[in-house]
Amino acid sequence: MILEAKDLNYYYQDGEQRRYILKDTSISFEKGKFYTILGQSGSGKTTLLSLLSALDSPHSGEVLFNEENIKKIGYEKYRRNNVGIIFQSYNLIPTFTAIENVLVPMSITENEIPDDTKTVAYNLLDYIGIVKNKADRLVNQLSGGEQQRVAIARALATNVELILADEPTGNLDEEMEQEIIDIFKKLMSMGNVSLW
Repeated sequence: MILEAKDLNYYYQDGEQRRYILKDTSISFEKGKFYTILGQSGSGKTTLLSLLSALDSPHSGEVLFNEENIKKIGYEKYRRNNVGIIFQSYNLIPTFTAIENVLVPMSITENEIPDDTKTVAYNLLDYIGIVKNKADRLVNQLSGGEQQRVAIARALATNVELILADEPTGNLDEEMEQEIIDIFKKLMSMGNVSLW
């Protein structure tokens, strides 16, 4: 298993009462497979992804990456080197160009990255459908679908084994949604794990 959650508990304190978002939740994911997590609004999907990606920590239970507790790895180090995160709201830096947004994680990872990071970043953007002239534009000048593609390239930029996506097509029309799904299928064939 590349990723495993064991007995996760996450709750909000409401006076004396605990309101559980996740209670004794266990789930595991194999490398090279594409997973979709389904559930009603408020069922804990985003919370689960936040815990799996170390954006938040559980009240109890553990998350294992390649059988090692991510708390032991260190949450920041785990995020920087092992997981690419794609948000529904993109979370791009609006004052940066598309290429600059992709270069940011490459500048902080400890993973092996080729010396010519700019060429790698342009190639990633091209691979997911952002041509060079759009790569040099500020991200707030791109369409929603193009911004989501930039977010995908950013998630891939550090050669991570794991991609976690929180409703990556939620803000897109049906045609663009299918294009993004096709990109994820392509990534799966490369051996990455995608969740959403």
